[in-house]
Order: sequence, then C-alpha cells, then structure tokens
Amino acid sequence: MPGSDKYFHFLGFSSAARYLGRKGLNDTIIRYILETLSNSKEFLDFLNCLTGSDPFSFSEWRDDAATNRAGINAGLGDGDLCSKAKTIGLQGGMSKTSDAKKSQFWRDNYSWAWEEYPDVYTDDSLWIQPRYNCSLTREQREDAWSRHGSSGKPNDMLSSLGPLRL
Repeated sequence: MPGSDKYFHFLGFSSAARYLGRKGLNDTIIRYILETLSNSKEFLDFLNCLTGSDPFSFSEWRDDAATNRAGINAGLGDGDLCSKAKTIGLQGGMSKTSDAKKSQFWRDNYSWAWEEYPDVYTDDSLWIQPRYNCSLTREQREDAWSRHGSSGKPNDMLSSLGPLRL
C-alpha cells in the first residue's frame, strides 16, 4: 500500500520511544538508541539487502529517517500517537477509506470492517486493513486476523510488538 511505510515507521518509533520513557530511560538515551536503530535500518534499506527499496537512494533514506525522528519526538512527548501516525500516513500518500471503497478487492475483503467500525472508517479517514489499524483494540485486530484464515496471531514476534501487538 503506497505510503504505508510512513505509517508503520512513525508508529513503531513513536511507540518505542514512549515505551522506553515509561521504563525510566531519559530522553537523551532513548533518542540515541532509537536514532541508532533508525540509521541502521535505513542503511540496510539503502543497500537494498532486505527490502524492495530503491537501492542507493539518499532521498528515501532522508525521508524515512525524518519520519523515524518525527516518531521519536512524538513518543517523547504527550498526545495520541495513533492519530499522528494516521496523519503521517495520509501525508505520505496512503489512501482514504473512500478510495478503498471504490476498489473491488477492498470491497470483497474488507467491507465488513466499514460496516462494523463506521467511526473508524469514515470516508475521509486513513484506509488501512483492520489488523493494522491502531484505532482498533487488540481484540478487534485479532478478530481481523482470524477473518482471513489465521489463528488470530500472525506469529510470536508480531504478537509482541508495540501498539499493533495482539
């Protein structure tokens, strides 16, 4: 999904910063740890070892690193990280629910989500599958996984990560 990288980057780094802050680490240490991880991850993307990224793209590295830093800064502050992640996703080019409703694929597979969660999936809201939507509860995301033939938890690693854990 175009632009989803920004949503997941922001959400991951902001959640990590908030989690580490709640564990008592000071902001300087948190920033150092997460910026080091961010640069390491973006370096691997730059080399195109593990992803479908454009190899040797400095502009992609800068854009992703800026999103990661914005996430770190948001996580060190107060406020709703999910709403900010959705805004970042829309600014990064993710579709709105109204656009998804025009697609036969999304209608066939996810119209149940629009009906079941109309407050989350308004026409102007960010379109992201319910299993990844940070506005939904853990139980609602688990239900979304199970609707697609899964046991509800994709794997042990994903079930333990941040705001999208199951």
